[in-house]
Amino acid sequence: MIFGLHFVHQPDPYTAEHVALSVIYILWGVNYWLQFKLSNYISILLINTVLIILVAIYVFFIYYPVTFLEYFLE
Repeated sequence: MIFGLHFVHQPDPYTAEHVALSVIYILWGVNYWLQFKLSNYISILLINTVLIILVAIYVFFIYYPVTFLEYFLE
């Protein structure tokens, strides 16, 4: 996000794209927090598997969240 804002100047604001990318960091942070809360190895493995699946689906279909966010943010 920092590189996109400072080094590549675009005519559009790209606010929705930056919010869509920050959702990935939020998912990663929630995953990290849940790993501290749970001490069972199986539950941590399950949480990491669910995170990988969610991020893969989110990145593969990133066009739809971005177009949804563009209605509200741009």
